[in-house]
Amino acid sequence: MKKFRSRFLSISITFLFLTLIQAKSQDITEVNQELLDMKLELLNSQIELFKSQLNVWETKPLELEQKLTYVDQRIDQLDFDPVYLNNKLQEIELLIKDFKVENKKTKKKGNYSFRPDSVITVPYKTAIAINPIRLIEGTFHITYERALTPKLGLGISGLATFATEEGVSGLYMKNQALDYYNAALQSSLPYKNNNISGYGIVLTMKNYLLTDVYKKQRSPVGLYAAPNLLFRRLWLSGMSEYHLENELIEEEVTRLLNIFAFGAHIGWKFTFVKVLYIDVYIGGQIRLAKYDDEDSFTRYKNLGNIDFSGVMPTVGLSIGILK
Repeated sequence: MKKFRSRFLSISITFLFLTLIQAKSQDITEVNQELLDMKLELLNSQIELFKSQLNVWETKPLELEQKLTYVDQRIDQLDFDPVYLNNKLQEIELLIKDFKVENKKTKKKGNYSFRPDSVITVPYKTAIAINPIRLIEGTFHITYERALTPKLGLGISGLATFATEEGVSGLYMKNQALDYYNAALQSSLPYKNNNISGYGIVLTMKNYLLTDVYKKQRSPVGLYAAPNLLFRRLWLSGMSEYHLENELIEEEVTRLLNIFAFGAHIGWKFTFVKVLYIDVYIGGQIRLAKYDDEDSFTRYKNLGNIDFSGVMPTVGLSIGILK
């Protein structure tokens, strides 16, 4: 009986152990099954994501092709000449090299260059200047010049005169030897000139001579030859003293003078500090002066007189700016 019980007990324990092992085995299988299902779902989501990315990448070449087509259309619409552009780039490179060479020369000298070609990297179109020498005569002389072509420039000058015995024009007025016709004495008498006023205009056509030789030298800068025309209208006033029948008479004199001149001169414009220039010239002109109350041009007048008629030299100096 004891033997039977012990055997039954061992069989029961064995059965219980096997039952526990089977239950545990079933739990592990279920867990593994759940893990497998999760991995399959994750794999499916990754496959879907890959498909969506693949669709996106399939559309990229189409977008790129559309953009390239648009760029090609824009290029076709442009007026583009590669040969012309290449030539312009070469010209710009040459200008930059020349500019660097000129800068090096200027720095070595330690001062500004007065060479007329030192600033013409961009062609100027106009020049405006004043003539300081004319101020000694009591005349404000301003000139405007416009470049018509690389060789030709047209200049127009305005003159405004108001000279008196006082101020900078005093010496010029003292050197005037003027006379007038006295009706009472029926002869010419000298008079003391107190005032000269009036206006004038000058037209000048400048031909720049070194344009073909030196490409950077062009209107309105450099060596030039220029014919010119001048017209002035002046009022001369002063006082005359003379004796008539033992009586001293003072008479006020006012005369109107017209001056016509045709001439030519040769000059050179030196550039300075990029936009400033100095114009120095020398030449000659045929000058004719006529009073309103006389029938002919004046004769036998001093060269320094305002009413001189004849051939006379011209020397000038102008200071101006380029634009």
